Amino acid sequence: MSAKILFVDDEADLEALIVQKFRRRIRSGEVSLLFAHDGVEALGVLAANPDVDLVVSDINMPRMDGLSLLEKLQAAEDKLSTVIVSAYGDMANIRTAMNRGAFDFVTKPIDFADLEATIAKTLRHVALTREPYIIPDYHAWVSRSDQYAQSAFHAVMVAPLKLARTNDAALERHYLAVADAIDIPVVVQDFPPAVGGITMSVELIAKLAAASPRLSFLKLEDDPAPMKITQIRAVSKDVKIFGGLGGMMFLEELRHGAIGTMTGFAFPEILVDIFNRFRAGDRDGATEVFYQFLPIIRFENQPRINLALRKHIYQLRGVIASSKVRSPFTPVDADTLADLDDILARLELMTAKV
Repeated sequence: MSAKILFVDDEADLEALIVQKFRRRIRSGEVSLLFAHDGVEALGVLAANPDVDLVVSDINMPRMDGLSLLEKLQAAEDKLSTVIVSAYGDMANIRTAMNRGAFDFVTKPIDFADLEATIAKTLRHVALTREPYIIPDYHAWVSRSDQYAQSAFHAVMVAPLKLARTNDAALERHYLAVADAIDIPVVVQDFPPAVGGITMSVELIAKLAAASPRLSFLKLEDDPAPMKITQIRAVSKDVKIFGGLGGMMFLEELRHGAIGTMTGFAFPEILVDIFNRFRAGDRDGATEVFYQFLPIIRFENQPRINLALRKHIYQLRGVIASSKVRSPFTPVDADTLADLDDILARLELMTAKV
């Protein structure tokens, strides 16, 4: 079946360039392309073509910009998956678009290999959320998962579907299909910001663990996490819960019943020390270590710059040769790095090389 894609951009030369880049897929019938030059025209095209599968839209356009178009598309009953195109480094608009429901984004100047990969990923998502409940390369994915099970991989982490709205029945089918297809444990990821705000109910999480032992592992990153751990523990003892979110609530997560954490942090040995003390029954010791190093846990976990800070520290510790972060990213300024140096010095972490 051919995928129908609407490109919305006011650049005069882009249509010819897109057609040229996708010519083989067009000739094979794999895709058909539609074009509009602003949001108003795009709405007209969509009204005349209700079978459009995907919208790829620029942000800055006359009459109606891409963010306004996205808002209208997300307000519709049948929400179209949308990929936003924005200037390199325009993180403010990109974040606004993602918060308004964009599935993904690409940056200008357009890297067409990246664009094709992003479109392919989005179309797989579109197919997965429609009937029949299958994606074009699903069996290949399962085959790779089986290969992982025969190698050094011991589990696979799977996020919820990025649906138009929370739907426990669809999420349950999704996870049961994965669990039935592979022989290794599945870590269920509960992180609403990564999937457009889709939440997982306590009842669903407990139901998945009861349905299959392979679905009993949960990475919980839905704030407030400690409270949700307590709620899950009240209805199920089968769920094995890991915290996340940079370790910000690691101590409280352990107190409420988490069995560990699964997070990025530039000093993982600190988290290990907290965990070992807690598991050994030394709760006061675990609390003391957590509070001692909470300033660096908090500072590193700042939105948008957390990965850049973590890589900077890794470089200071001799773990990696370069702290460069892939684009798009928010660069860390000299004042912020000075604040970091102050915290590292006060906590005597400057010499904590690996």
